[in-house]
Amino acid sequence: MEKNDFEKFQRLAEIASEKAGIPLPYLFTLKRQELVNEIVEQIMEIQDKEKEIKEQKTGQKAKTEKRKKARKKVLLAENIDSVLTHPLLGIPVLLLVLYFGLYRFVGVFAAGTLVDFLENTVFGEHINPFVTEWFTSLVPYPALQDLFVGEYGIFTQQ
Repeated sequence: MEKNDFEKFQRLAEIASEKAGIPLPYLFTLKRQELVNEIVEQIMEIQDKEKEIKEQKTGQKAKTEKRKKARKKVLLAENIDSVLTHPLLGIPVLLLVLYFGLYRFVGVFAAGTLVDFLENTVFGEHINPFVTEWFTSLVPYPALQDLFVGEYGIFTQQ
């Protein structure tokens, strides 16, 4: 193969990418995925038909309905997967998950609201006063009391 032939193939690939509006390797991946989905679909239909024949012989129609419902769940999962892995739709979904899942939930709720509740309500009103009173009743020395409990104590910082 000559250098000129390679350049022709390369130009054809560029034209195909431009017409498709997406890179050619991604287009090949999409087409492969479509073929795989078709093959899986055909296999699932054959297996479903074989199971229906067996169930008709044994009289088990309820299991067929359960399988059909399970199959619908698989199709829903595939639809969600296609949206999440789509190059244009996946990025906004990712940004929403990052904003609401990480920033709002972890940053605002967990680090702000929850920590404030634990610090002020649980420890400030219930645990720290109990530990302080218990420790001061056991240890009569103010220097040790200040070391372990109180404003700068090891156990009960306020």
